Amino acid sequence: MARKARPAGQRLDGVKRVARFTNANGVVGAGFAPASSAAEKFNLSWHSFCNTHYALFFFFLRHCAMELTPNNLDQLSGIAQCLDDQWAPPDIAQEAAESEKPLSDYAKRIQPAMKMEFFKALLTLRSVVVNRAYLLHNEAVKELYLGGDSEAESFERLVQERAIIPFLYDERQLSDFKGTDLSRDVEDYWVKAEAKGTNKLRLSWDDKRNGTLITDHISKRFGGFFKTIDDLRPDLLRNDFSLSTFDDESIRQMLKNMRDFANRVQDETGRPVKRKEIYHEFVCVGGLHKDHLVFDLKKPLAMQIKALADLKYNVNLPDVLNRYVVTSQGSTSRECLQEIKELTEGIKEVDEKELQDLMMAVAGVGLDIASAPFN
Repeated sequence: MARKARPAGQRLDGVKRVARFTNANGVVGAGFAPASSAAEKFNLSWHSFCNTHYALFFFFLRHCAMELTPNNLDQLSGIAQCLDDQWAPPDIAQEAAESEKPLSDYAKRIQPAMKMEFFKALLTLRSVVVNRAYLLHNEAVKELYLGGDSEAESFERLVQERAIIPFLYDERQLSDFKGTDLSRDVEDYWVKAEAKGTNKLRLSWDDKRNGTLITDHISKRFGGFFKTIDDLRPDLLRNDFSLSTFDDESIRQMLKNMRDFANRVQDETGRPVKRKEIYHEFVCVGGLHKDHLVFDLKKPLAMQIKALADLKYNVNLPDVLNRYVVTSQGSTSRECLQEIKELTEGIKEVDEKELQDLMMAVAGVGLDIASAPFN
C-alpha cells in the first residue's frame, strides 16, 4: 500500500520532542529509555525491546565519556548519508547540472533539506555516527549547535547521550584543529565539549592498528569496488536507474571504462582510486576547484555514476562498523550495489560468516525501505 510522507516540519518536531524528553528524563530514543517508563512514554509494547538488559546497560554507561570503538556501539547505530559534503537532493543536483553551475551555488537550498534528513536519521537510529569533519565544517550541522539556546542545548544533550557520536579518523581529540580553517566559535564549542568529556569513536585507539584499519577497510574498500565494477549486472542497473535509453551493452562498456580507470590510477599512484578522481573523469567538468564541482551532462551517465560513487563512499564506514546507513530521500538505494547478488551467486551452502554478511546486506536494504519517506 502507498504510504504518505510525514511533512518535514513534523520530523523536526519529532526530534525536538526527543530533545525535550531528554532534558527531563536523561534519555534519547526508545532504545535507551529505562525499561520501566519507555513503553508508557513512547506507547511501545514490552516486546519492542529486543534486549532489555542491553538497553539498561547502555543507560548506565552512556553518562560516562568514553573512547569508543565499534564494539561499544548499539546495534541500531549508523550514519546519515545526507551529511556527506557532496550530497544534494536529486532535483537540486539535476538543476545544478542543467544550469552548469557549481553545486556549491545551491548551498542555501541544500542545507535545510540536509537538516531534515539528519533529523530523520536521528529518529530512525539509536545512535548516529557523525564524521568529525562534518561536525566542524558542515554548515547545516553547525547551525544546530551554534544556533539559539534551546537548539544548542538539545544538540549538546544528543551528543552527551550518544544519540550523536563523533567519529575520528586519525585524530585523538575533538579539539585537534591542526590543518583546519575554522571560525573561533566552532573551535570554542568543541574545546568546551572536549572538556565536558564528550564520547568519541575510532576504529581503534591504538594508532598503528587504527591506521591499518582505515587503509584496509575504508580507503581500499571504495577503490576495490571500482576495480571490479564491471561485475555489476547492467540489466539490474538499468532498472534501478530507469535507463530506458541505454542498452545493456552501453552500460557494460561504461562499467569497463570505470574499471580500467580505477586500475590505471592504482598502477600509476600505488593507491586506490578516490571519489574526486571518479568525479573528474566521469562526472564533472575538469579543471575546477575541488569545492566547486560542475556536473557535465555531456559525459554519459554522469549523474548515475555520481550516485553510485556517493552510495559506495557512504556505505563504507557503516559497513566497517557493522552498522547501517540511512540513505536520503530520493537518493540511490544500496540495492544498486548488488551486494545480495554477490553474496548469493554460486553459493549452495553458507557458513556462519556468509550468512551473517547476507543478513546484514538484507537488513541494510530493509532499513532503506523503512526509513524512506511515505509516498
